[in-house]
Order: sequence, then C-alpha cells, then structure tokens
Amino acid sequence: MELQYKPDFGRAKDVWTHFWEGEIIHRPPVLGSVTKQGSTAIDPSQDRYLNAVAGNTGRQLETINRWLENTLFLGEQIPSFSPDHGPDQMAACLGSKLVFNPDSKNHTNWAKPVVDNWQDFLPLELKESNQ
Repeated sequence: MELQYKPDFGRAKDVWTHFWEGEIIHRPPVLGSVTKQGSTAIDPSQDRYLNAVAGNTGRQLETINRWLENTLFLGEQIPSFSPDHGPDQMAACLGSKLVFNPDSKNHTNWAKPVVDNWQDFLPLELKESNQ
C-alpha cells in the first residue's frame, strides 16, 4: 500500500504491526521528519486555534497540505495531524470566550473566565446556544 506522502507506508505499517505485537523486525520503529530540500518549513499547528475560531477551516486545510507537500516522513513516521483540544478550547465549547494575544507570534490564547462569584453563578445550567 502506498500513500501520497508516505510511499513506503506498507513497510512502515508492517514494522508498526510487529511492534504492537511485541516483536522487533531488524530494529525498533524510528520516527523522523524533515523539510524537503528547497522547501519552506511549515508548522501546521501554528494558527490552528485562531483558524478554528475565525471559521477559516479552508485556510487550516491549506496549511496542512503545504506541510505535507514540504515534508519528508522518514522511517516509520506516518503523516498525521491532530486538532488537539486543550482546556481553553474545551472551555470555549462550554461558553467561555476564547481570547487571543494580538502581539503573540504563535497566537497565544486563553479562556476568559465566566465566573466571578460562584454564589452568583449557581445553579449551573447548560445552554444549547453555547453562549
């Protein structure tokens, strides 16, 4: 089996299958990725939260595609991308406002607290509008 960005996927899959079965073929799995010669290094994670909040799904997918095109996946490294929802993003899903630092190169973000005084906030109520 061959994948566009991992032509030796069948071999890598075999190594991983044996690894998870407690076996080693020649050596343990080795993971590595490098930017292709003449290409620009892309960080597919840099704007992922900002793009998500702004509804720029297409922009995020373009960034991931550029990263895939510009990267060699060596050894048993298999291309993957995870959206990773951390505590700030979870809080935003529950109604908190996600705030971004405009001066941060990496778009540092945090969840704006929604509770100033727990006595005034109780009882908790789920709102389907997510606001």
